[in-house]
Amino acid sequence: TMSKAEIKICPRCEKEFECHSSAMFLCQCNQVELDEELMEQLSDNYDDCICVECLKQLIAGSDI
Repeated sequence: TMSKAEIKICPRCEKEFECHSSAMFLCQCNQVELDEELMEQLSDNYDDCICVECLKQLIAGSDI
């Protein structure tokens, strides 16, 4: 069965995005690879998922 996407608001850019955190293989964050340091920074700064566009910006070196 396919997991239903949850519509979330990115806490960083405030745009809507689909989150599939209940089925990680469907999740947009599978498009990026996060290192341990960045994952820790995300955990320290956000209580929920952020969109893949913001993840890509952070990987590229933008500020949290």
